[in-house]
Amino acid sequence: MKKKSKSKKIKVIATLGNICSGKSFAVKIFKEYGFFTFSADEIVKKEYLNEKSNFRNEIIKLFKNEDINIFSKEKIDKLKILENIIVNEDLYLKMNKITKNFIVPKIYEIINNFKKNRSYRKSFCKNKCLLIFEIPLFFEMELDQKYFDKILIIKANNSILESRFLENRKSHKKFFDFFIKNQTDFDFIEENKKITKISNNLSKNSFLKKIKNYIFRLKN
Repeated sequence: MKKKSKSKKIKVIATLGNICSGKSFAVKIFKEYGFFTFSADEIVKKEYLNEKSNFRNEIIKLFKNEDINIFSKEKIDKLKILENIIVNEDLYLKMNKITKNFIVPKIYEIINNFKKNRSYRKSFCKNKCLLIFEIPLFFEMELDQKYFDKILIIKANNSILESRFLENRKSHKKFFDFFIKNQTDFDFIEENKKITKISNNLSKNSFLKKIKNYIFRLKN
């Protein structure tokens, strides 16, 4: 008589942090270890390209009602969106509400499917299955923490974040200031059994070592 195989423990990890903190790099490392990774930003990006998407059409309607053209060469131009929401708080809040109403149920759906659909995750699960979600606006979207086993916050000093932002994007400081103003100040979030903070102020190798140590603890 065959013994029943033990069900593999599934853990859902939310990875978050301010812009240019290194959260995408951290998620990339998780992916290299063979874990499932999802990006909230990538989900939204795909919806922008889907002409049948209700989310996309709601965003278009929102800006159209304000007589704002957000198209460039027949595609939605995210820079145009950004340039308008940084000077119009009401527009920013309305857009955030549309985004939240779309992305939050989508995240819960992915988590539930991952946990229920064994064949979907089978080839990736060796000992413990990890589903890694990159969610920059985790607290702003008021996600229910019960869906997540762990929350990883990537931190860096504002001066370092600003330097990275301007270097990587050759962009305006006004955009950086907008992001920092409207994102959670993680200094006020306390660490506990669920929440871990990792700083990314030093070298890339130092940060990489911290992420690998975190992954080791998750797997054991």
